[in-house]
Amino acid sequence: MKTLTVLTLLLAPVSLAAQQPGDTVTIHVSASHWVTLPFGNGAGHESTELLSAVINGRKVELQGSLSGPDMLLPGNYRARLVSETHESAYELRQQWEILLPGDRTRKFDLTGIRE
Repeated sequence: MKTLTVLTLLLAPVSLAAQQPGDTVTIHVSASHWVTLPFGNGAGHESTELLSAVINGRKVELQGSLSGPDMLLPGNYRARLVSETHESAYELRQQWEILLPGDRTRKFDLTGIRE
């Protein structure tokens, strides 16, 4: 019984999203930044958008590639968990889709989690 309790406590911080892919939640975007990052081989640069947000009470950073100059304004949005992968009990990969008016969506990858 102690092993189950310890395992539950260890896995609790990893579970950022209590929902399954496809479920929607309200997220709060507190900041949005354009960043230019070099490609891996140094041959060019890529513009990306970084969001500081709160999902299920957890402070996170999301990153998404954009094709135009529009940035997402701070505020509350509906978002859907697109995918979630756990390579191990202490690793997490997620992709979120922010739902915008007019049936528009924008995808962002989880790139940071803060306590």
